[in-house]
Amino acid sequence: MKRVLKIVLPIMLLFILSSCSSAESKYNNGVEAMNNGEWDNAIEYFSDVDYNNSKELLEKCITEKGMHENSDYLFLETMAESLMKRYEDSKNIDDAEILAETELEMISEFKDKPFYDKELKELALVYIEGVENEKNSFSAENGRKQLKYYEGHAKRFEVLKKLTDNYDFLKDNSDYKANYYNKAETEMEYLTAFKEIESDLDKQQFDAYYVDDITCRIEIQNNTKYNYNMMVHFTFYDSKGAVAGTFENYYEDIISGKKYNLDFYPQTNFSTFDYYTEEYVEL
Repeated sequence: MKRVLKIVLPIMLLFILSSCSSAESKYNNGVEAMNNGEWDNAIEYFSDVDYNNSKELLEKCITEKGMHENSDYLFLETMAESLMKRYEDSKNIDDAEILAETELEMISEFKDKPFYDKELKELALVYIEGVENEKNSFSAENGRKQLKYYEGHAKRFEVLKKLTDNYDFLKDNSDYKANYYNKAETEMEYLTAFKEIESDLDKQQFDAYYVDDITCRIEIQNNTKYNYNMMVHFTFYDSKGAVAGTFENYYEDIISGKKYNLDFYPQTNFSTFDYYTEEYVEL
């Protein structure tokens, strides 16, 4: 019996060593194929072995294959190109509508493209919608242009932060980090501020009255937690409803919790008036 054991034990050990060597070889071949972007070969190797973190790498390769064969990575590449083009163009172009239009032309096609990663697809749709909102804000009703623009603006910055955190989007680009990623939370706070300020102003009735022969006044109360400056655009009408004149005035330091008399000088008699405001928030 001792002789039999001496013969069988080395054979079993040799079989185990041979199996380990085969598993390690397949694993290494899979890693090499993965590093070369040969997803089908890598998937085949990792599917046929349970060694080290082969199961984790198998899932990674399946995802990579899907993202390469669909529009996922093409979108991320095009996004990076379009965003940095917008950044460079903004140094010489002051027209935000043109900047939005140019970016939209480069990325709008991805609304109808197939994606493997459902979360990335949703982020792409939200970002494109944000650029569309920016562009469309310029044709919005007076008094709503800023809010519409910032609704789109904040969407864009929120998506960009998620793209960087979850997909390493432009993570090593210092211009991008300084001008977009690091400003994302601030831009979203601006949107919150605009919504609260405009909601507060909408609830108030601006009744104008003459203080003296040339000075007209309206009263407002800042019920928000934000300080802001405000441009008010007035259109005056006579008793027959015809436009009697227009006027605009800039008011600084509308402080949270305080009431203000906003004086202006229409230099014309009027019966009624319309107005819209533009707010400049101080965070």
